[in-house]
Amino acid sequence: MFQVHKRSLSQSLADTAVLAAGHALDNLQDWFEKPSKEKQKLDRTVSHKEPLETEEPCVRKSFILDLLNKSSVPRDPLISPMYATDEVIRQLPPVYFVACHLDPLLDDTIAFAQRVQAAGGRVASMDLLPAVPHGFLNFTLMSPECRRGAKICLQRIKEALGYVENSVI
Repeated sequence: MFQVHKRSLSQSLADTAVLAAGHALDNLQDWFEKPSKEKQKLDRTVSHKEPLETEEPCVRKSFILDLLNKSSVPRDPLISPMYATDEVIRQLPPVYFVACHLDPLLDDTIAFAQRVQAAGGRVASMDLLPAVPHGFLNFTLMSPECRRGAKICLQRIKEALGYVENSVI
């Protein structure tokens, strides 16, 4: 039987970074060993591509800006519930929010919870998980904080479905 070593998320990420750096060094070893006159310039692209034939870079930039300015952002409540009317929001079932401190959507989650309350909707709960990132459910095998977050999600789903048991949080 083999011994299992528990590792933290930061240890696993550090090991991955070391492994990637080792592969990069192996791939660049020949380049480092050549005299400077024989070295090809390092390129970030996977394959060589011919440069785009356009007028000036500023023309391309202004073209892109014009396209962006002409396009409209769809304000469809099926894309984002923030665009729903107060009437529609009031018809929603109680809303359970789970947000993370390390989530780029944290502000959006808080704003929507406030929007639900302001519209007369029902906010059943708002859980803020410290020290976990967006997508934390993918890291439950590596992080006790993420496992705790998963248990909170499971508890909220059970509450929403009316399944009552002792708290697992």
